[in-house]
Amino acid sequence: MESSSEIIKPQQKRSIKRFEKVLETAEYILKSDSNYSLTIQDVAKISGMKRPSIYKFFPSNESIVDALSEKHCLKLINLIKKNLENVNYSNVSEHYKIIIDVSAIYINQNKEIAEVLFTKFAEDLLSTAISKEISRLSPNTKPIKNQIATQMFLSSLYSGFKSEKSISPAFLGESKRACLSYLSN
Repeated sequence: MESSSEIIKPQQKRSIKRFEKVLETAEYILKSDSNYSLTIQDVAKISGMKRPSIYKFFPSNESIVDALSEKHCLKLINLIKKNLENVNYSNVSEHYKIIIDVSAIYINQNKEIAEVLFTKFAEDLLSTAISKEISRLSPNTKPIKNQIATQMFLSSLYSGFKSEKSISPAFLGESKRACLSYLSN
């Protein structure tokens, strides 16, 4: 998975700590007020870091959001892989049921920052990773079909989240039905 071209990943231990501190502060700000517009100035103020130190890794507000998106996407992808690890199904529909459930649970457990999972950057990361995982588990499924099924359920989960600020059982059920119906054709 490739991160945003703007994010400069640190290599040294001290720089990695600063990088992580910026992400922790950004997440703190978003959890405090999810409608807040994240700025480097506010991250610097709250974290106690100087703005030039932040600009070294994050040249824009959007690059901080991208890095936070990547962090949470990786967590979600790892949870999905872990949940699919011991599954012996060969049916792609069963894999998608698990993926959709795990995604909805993760979103509901991280409501305050869930918006970072619905950026274009995050959508691309998740779509690519999920499609690869499905292709590995169900190699007979066409890649384009995986991609479309993944986009369908991510879009429907986003719709549910936007309207209810969580993924309700009703939206979860409809997301599964739509995705599984598409896969059965």
